[in-house]
Amino acid sequence: MILSTTSSSLGAVTCSTKMFTLLLFISLISLPICSSADRNDEPIIGVLAQEVYPPKPNQTSYIAASYVKFVEAAGARVVPVMINKTLEEYKTLFSSINGSSRFLFQTYNTDEDLKSFYKVLSTNTDGNTEFVSTVEAYRFPVYGTQWHPEKNAFEWSRPYIPHSPSAVRTTFYTAHFFVSEARKNFHRFQSEEEESKALIYNYNPVYTGNAFEQIYFF
Repeated sequence: MILSTTSSSLGAVTCSTKMFTLLLFISLISLPICSSADRNDEPIIGVLAQEVYPPKPNQTSYIAASYVKFVEAAGARVVPVMINKTLEEYKTLFSSINGSSRFLFQTYNTDEDLKSFYKVLSTNTDGNTEFVSTVEAYRFPVYGTQWHPEKNAFEWSRPYIPHSPSAVRTTFYTAHFFVSEARKNFHRFQSEEEESKALIYNYNPVYTGNAFEQIYFF
């Protein structure tokens, strides 16, 4: 996958001491090799909830609705990955879905483990410091970005977010690639009832008009 590193196509890029990435992690453990005819056309993606600071009643964590729309636009459904669950609960969930998770990505050049695991696809600069902006694992279906492909099509509250045709095409190209990878995974929930209870359709997004246009609170 080759992505342009210009600001018009990558969307808003921010660099901070803690560089959060939208990690496109596909859980393909013990995945059987399959032909395109055997692909999973009903993929479900887990999106990680984040803590609300300070928490409020019934609002201790959230997911930006643009993350959900990004996945749904490419033909997948979303299950929220809630905070503060047990290890067993997370194991059960990840054996039921086809991809997920944000990831905290820190200094690449000084970390030999990161360098041996990830291949750098693109870099950007904040005007002073060059930083890694897109990575791909060498041997696993794990992808990470230090830019937000979902914002070009779904977020409108910041003037620096581009909405040009090429920027929006970048959003949908990235979403399509991600979901296409998830279609290779055949994890499923134990029952339709469990699946229905887990889906984000059970929650309603709230309009905020701030950093995110809409947010799901949990």
